[in-house]
Amino acid sequence: MTGIVALLCLGAGTTTFFVVNHLSEPQPSTGRPVALPTADPAETPADAPTDPATEPSDSDVVHTGDLKGFMMGAPEGARKWPGVKAAETLTDTTAAAELAGLGMGAPGDLGEFNLDDVDFTDGYVRRWIDKHGAYVTIRIYRFDHPGGGVKFATTKAGATDGGIWGSARRNIKGDRNAASFVQPKIKNGLQQVLVIGASSDIAILVTTKQRPPAATTTTTTVAKSVYSTERQKL
Repeated sequence: MTGIVALLCLGAGTTTFFVVNHLSEPQPSTGRPVALPTADPAETPADAPTDPATEPSDSDVVHTGDLKGFMMGAPEGARKWPGVKAAETLTDTTAAAELAGLGMGAPGDLGEFNLDDVDFTDGYVRRWIDKHGAYVTIRIYRFDHPGGGVKFATTKAGATDGGIWGSARRNIKGDRNAASFVQPKIKNGLQQVLVIGASSDIAILVTTKQRPPAATTTTTTVAKSVYSTERQKL
């Protein structure tokens, strides 16, 4: 009996050695994919925390070259503003003056310093009166790093919200960071609309002056349409 038990133990040990040694040696390929171990249930994607929505891939784009080439042209049927340049390049000084005129920045040297502090490089502005009589101004501000325009526009939109421009409206299709405003105050029979947003390093500011009520969908569509056309060009 003792001999039989010993023989069985020896046989089991030999079988175990064979199995372990067989698994530790490289096996010939069968040409079929090998099933990998599944992830621990605690670390599966379904249970992982969800990241917030991020900006589209254009947030890393850098626009180089003549800024004028990134500016949309006036639409068909448009005419020039009387006594005002139709288009011009914006320097630190004139870019700061444009912002101050909109109530969105400090005038003079302080405004220039503020732009330099956020790495502003240059800008461009174009103006026209469309075939329906709306006064349109479009400004683009370029910064020297990817995302600089988005950060600038987001900051300005936040600072403008609730001020002289009224409440921000996040109603620009295809750009959740852009904002539109309708200025409550009417001047010379005209009411202003502002749309501000960006594409990576370039901020876009569109303003229109039209006969009220500018709060109607038809009237605010002008500024939103111009903004969307310009952003697509970038």
